[in-house]
Amino acid sequence: MNLTAAISTHTAERPRATALITQSLTLDYAALDAAIWRMAGYLTSQGVKRGDRLGVVIDRCAVGAIVALAITRLGAAQYWFAPADGREVHALAVRVFGLGRLVTDCGADGAAFLGTIALAPTLDAYAGLPADPFELADDSDMPWLGLMSSGTTGNPKALFQTHDQTAKRYLTCRSTLPMLVYDRVFSLPAMHFATTMQRLHWSGLSGGAFVLPDTYAVPVPVDFINSSRTSVLWVTPFHLQSLIAVAKHRQVDGALLPHVRDLLCSTAATDDDLRDVARRWIAPNMINAYGATEIGFLSASGSFGTGTAPGSIGYPVPGVEIQVVDEGGGVIEQSGRIGVIRARSSTMTTEYLGDPEMTARYFRGGWFYPGDLAAWNDDGQLIFHGRMDDMMIHDGINIYPAEIETVLLKHPAVAEAVAFPLKSREHQDTPAAAIIVRQAFDNAELMAFCRDRLGLKAPRSVLVVEEFPRNPAGKILTSVLAERLQKVARRN
Repeated sequence: MNLTAAISTHTAERPRATALITQSLTLDYAALDAAIWRMAGYLTSQGVKRGDRLGVVIDRCAVGAIVALAITRLGAAQYWFAPADGREVHALAVRVFGLGRLVTDCGADGAAFLGTIALAPTLDAYAGLPADPFELADDSDMPWLGLMSSGTTGNPKALFQTHDQTAKRYLTCRSTLPMLVYDRVFSLPAMHFATTMQRLHWSGLSGGAFVLPDTYAVPVPVDFINSSRTSVLWVTPFHLQSLIAVAKHRQVDGALLPHVRDLLCSTAATDDDLRDVARRWIAPNMINAYGATEIGFLSASGSFGTGTAPGSIGYPVPGVEIQVVDEGGGVIEQSGRIGVIRARSSTMTTEYLGDPEMTARYFRGGWFYPGDLAAWNDDGQLIFHGRMDDMMIHDGINIYPAEIETVLLKHPAVAEAVAFPLKSREHQDTPAAAIIVRQAFDNAELMAFCRDRLGLKAPRSVLVVEEFPRNPAGKILTSVLAERLQKVARRN
């Protein structure tokens, strides 16, 4: 089934139900469906057809939403770029995904593509075009979205997601986070993030309304979130930090976002203090969702306080089988014993595009190995212990960052902590950490606190910062922190 077929169904059954909300316009399902047909007709007139693979750079969110849905409806595939991406990024995606032309509303550089399809910046320019339906491309195995992994484990890995996989991921999501016909769903990551593209299409499946700013110039448009009466808000740790800062600045009495029923943070384990502060200042029902580009959600925690043990990434979601295994592939059932996560589901892809080496590494025997370490606790929750690639080896001793971070967070002065290695000729890796503090502390006392609890695994140096450097997806840039700490060491 074509992902956008549900929009036409909602149009027939509930034509006046709200479907899309931006700061400057609101469309009901009848208007949304007509706008998608008009844009599909325009793209067809420009030569776009089923099976095409298009690059997309769009600044205006209303136009972007309609273009994305129209490309999907036509049976073509799309890969979205950030407006700031340059020719080198374009050329890599053209090569990996086999992109043909670039669709843009902002005059983006199309030199790496076979041509450019220029768009007007507003939907009004297409209002006079016919909204005539035609036969949908409805092969559920058609790719519709190109995705590139974050590259935290090395070079970025590319894959396509099909209509069927996205529909199944939506059903998996609904088992943990219901998306109802009256919900208004806002995804704070910008439109070029695949997560927001998926949620736009999920909203069309649910029959609810999708909320978008006019542009993503403001990372956290608090007033618009409230005025749009957003009920489901998707964020990253970066957005959580920004929302908390706004709440504290405004000195709100109660939740900053009173209409938000479900606040969902897509990440690995959320810091316990951050989670508690978010519930107090932003919205009471915060859900932490752990997943991967290749498979979707694996586990979730936090719904009204469930599954929130320290370091927890929650319980496995229905439809996904998760195991923790040792280096030989033996299943670990013992509580507290750390191993490698592997998972399988009908929602997962099975290969990376043009990369058989990485495919063989991460997809083995029908399982996907995301490269993360975890252990079960007695309650059946997964406790996150970092990435395999983050594991430090100091004088032959395996040290997991989560071990250090858990101890540091038990110190009364430490609000947030992240551990990482400093490379050493003598020891291979030297454990180190960076912290954000809530009060003054004695450094010697803190180091002794760690040694008492960690022994040889204790960090040899700790950097105090006001905030952690993060990438656009909210992930902490430990390489930047390591460089800062090494500079401090050289000065001293």
